Amino acid sequence: MSESIEGDVESEHKDTKCESQEHKDKSDKYKKKTQEINEKKKIVTDDFKKYVLAYVKYDDAIREKQMDIKELKDKKKTCEEAIIKHMGKDGENIVNLGVDGKLTVDKKEKIAPLKPDIIRDAIKTKIKDDKKIDEIMIIMDEKRGKSNTVLLKRTKAKKERTKKVKKDKDED
Repeated sequence: MSESIEGDVESEHKDTKCESQEHKDKSDKYKKKTQEINEKKKIVTDDFKKYVLAYVKYDDAIREKQMDIKELKDKKKTCEEAIIKHMGKDGENIVNLGVDGKLTVDKKEKIAPLKPDIIRDAIKTKIKDDKKIDEIMIIMDEKRGKSNTVLLKRTKAKKERTKKVKKDKDED
């Protein structure tokens, strides 16, 4: 019986040696692949960092310019409203600016976009069957063109807010 136990122990020991060698081989392969990937990432990350830094720089410049443009548009809108009000009182539609051209006051009518509710109501005036209307709406939705766009969106980190403690009315 002791021979049988010793034989079992030896065979288990051989099995663990084989398994540990396989594990070591797999581990070495994994380490080698990881090193290759890290080297590639290092090259990519340097270029990537340059692109990210340039992107942030340009994005900041655009945001700054957009704020300037918004301020100018707000000032222009104030002037526009005053000019339209004044020209409406005088009944004038055209102001000649000489070399700079002219200012004219025009009214334009915009047509609202077609929404599913409007389309459904229009079809309902001619077709009374709600099932057919639903089928038509599904067909129209399926036939609409679709497009996909990949965008890069930048969000700013939120600043930490300090909590203000409200005073009770009794303390005042």
